[in-house]
Amino acid sequence: MRVLLAEDMHLVRGALRALLAEAGDIEVVAETGHGDQVVPTALAHRPDVAVLDVDLPGADGIAGTAALREQLPECRVLILTAHRRVEVLRAASAGAVLTGFLADYRLIAGPFGALLG
Repeated sequence: MRVLLAEDMHLVRGALRALLAEAGDIEVVAETGHGDQVVPTALAHRPDVAVLDVDLPGADGIAGTAALREQLPECRVLILTAHRRVEVLRAASAGAVLTGFLADYRLIAGPFGALLG
């Protein structure tokens, strides 16, 4: 499986890359720390799954998710956040624009196995 990581915190992005590498069948094909680079990066690398932080500079993960759904609909999306703000949950799930949602890096919506499988 091909994965795009979009996380502005280098330490977190590196940890996610390392964890995904342990899975064996997951390849991180691209990374970015800026929301306005999510779609161009995804179009260039054609990931199966995009893992997006909700709080990205340039454009947030919710906007990135909506743009991915329009321009690369076959790419599944998992949004990450360290926040549990109700408005973020509502915005992220509005219109079924994503496949899964992680809050405090725990999956709270969407089965992770189904997302990656």
